[in-house]
Amino acid sequence: MLLAELLPQIKPLYIGPLLVDPPILQAPMAGYTNFAYRQIVREYGGAGLQATEMVSARGFVWMDKNEAEHPERLWGVKDEPRPLAVQMWDNDPETLAKVGERLANEYQVSVVDINFGCPVRDVT
Repeated sequence: MLLAELLPQIKPLYIGPLLVDPPILQAPMAGYTNFAYRQIVREYGGAGLQATEMVSARGFVWMDKNEAEHPERLWGVKDEPRPLAVQMWDNDPETLAKVGERLANEYQVSVVDINFGCPVRDVT
């Protein structure tokens, strides 16, 4: 029997039409998955899909209204290799939709991930 026959067969992973290859996801982790971290992960072989730190949708909208720069957690996102996911949170569906649309269209991210399960009090 060949070694390849003994190893588990890994099936392709799709998120919608996006093929995640290899099928390894790097979780969004506040305080860790900034631009520098993502660059280091890429240098050491990468992951099929990397993610930014979690972004506050409400904070993003506030920064827009006050003509501030985009959230610091999105630094480098426009120029990074794809695929790339951005995780956001809020409790207002309209705000989430507005920011999600902007992330998809202006920032051209591959995946917009909405955090529904963070145990941090401000998020829940």
